[in-house]
Amino acid sequence: MNRKYVLVGLAIVAAIAIAAPVFGLPQSIKKAIKKEVTKQVSNATGPQGQQGQQGQQGQQGAAGTPVGYAFINGSSPTDTVDETRSLNITDANVTRPVAAGTGVYCFDNLPFTFKNAVGTSENSSRMLAMQGLIGDATSCAGDEQLQVVQTSETTAPQNAGFYILFNN
Repeated sequence: MNRKYVLVGLAIVAAIAIAAPVFGLPQSIKKAIKKEVTKQVSNATGPQGQQGQQGQQGQQGAAGTPVGYAFINGSSPTDTVDETRSLNITDANVTRPVAAGTGVYCFDNLPFTFKNAVGTSENSSRMLAMQGLIGDATSCAGDEQLQVVQTSETTAPQNAGFYILFNN
């Protein structure tokens, strides 16, 4: 709608509203005029404002946030850790000791400390038994931080993929 006509219309409505008591117009006309003026003014919008400033950096998360995670490829004896799905864990941190047998994974020299670890088997027909042995376990050489053994419900330990998450 042309702005000029709106202003003229508002001026006429305002003039009638002011003059209504003088001419003795009924209250219902005054209410109708007031309602129409309110309606036209409430639909008016101004130009859009400028973009606000960038907010400040948030604080570091509380304890319990992950300090490391990885997908362990159970079928490859040399490329154990999938680095594209890992944080702070590399092949150098995971060993599969031959003497321990199939399905045993040792985590050592991790670049972080953790309070708990959670694992999930890649295959739904396998169970993942995690043994949180800190120090020298008989299956792993050295001072590993965690030993994981993967088995199925009906068979001995087996090498299979799994996900592991370390929390602080």
